[in-house]
Amino acid sequence: MSSTIIFIRHGKTNWNADGIFQGQSNNSSIKLLAESEKEITEKFQDMKFNIVISSPLPRCLQTAKILIGDTNCEIEIYEGLKEIKFGSLEGKRFNELNDEEKELYDTYKNNPQKFSRFPQGESVSDLETRVLNAFSDICKQYGAMEGKKICVVTHAGPIGALKRFLGIKASSISNLDAITLTEEQIIKLKNYSFNHPSKPIEQKEESSPKLKNIFNFWPPISEEKDELMQNFNSPGQNK
Repeated sequence: MSSTIIFIRHGKTNWNADGIFQGQSNNSSIKLLAESEKEITEKFQDMKFNIVISSPLPRCLQTAKILIGDTNCEIEIYEGLKEIKFGSLEGKRFNELNDEEKELYDTYKNNPQKFSRFPQGESVSDLETRVLNAFSDICKQYGAMEGKKICVVTHAGPIGALKRFLGIKASSISNLDAITLTEEQIIKLKNYSFNHPSKPIEQKEESSPKLKNIFNFWPPISEEKDELMQNFNSPGQNK
């Protein structure tokens, strides 16, 4: 028997509401909306997760922190779970894009197999290699923990890549949409052939007992991002 692994898109942010491309931006102005925080609690209040794994980006960490509540569950950080890098589009509103950028984004959303890459950003191949590498590692490490519930907090891009790999019909991915893997899907992800090996990093002591940085997937975590995770639960941070 396998464990229960659930992939969840992070809660809705102010940038989501304003139609701004977030991508891999760590802009400090990105915050979860108050109504989204409430929705997270209500939607998943009966789910008692044993392990919560998150993208290192603040909107996912904020979602993960709400999901664990007052439990002793730790948040494990996977670099490979980040959103696709939108490059020069990050920080722009959709209505600010020029015609070429709009066409590029439309191709990414509706015809990803014909998509090239975002200027100064990633291609679909970059995204899929990175996230499927991370998903496979998660399934290998936690997929056989019978009776345990594992929550993976990530983004629309990675969940879209997951759907394509598993042959799930494409559809729009809203904030807090969730996919629960079947045992067959866990096995398929375990058997994914890595194009890039995972790169373990030295485990660090964190100021919060609920935040633990365990694995790093190429590319490495920047010093700025590492500092963000160390200070995530400091007073006044990310409120």
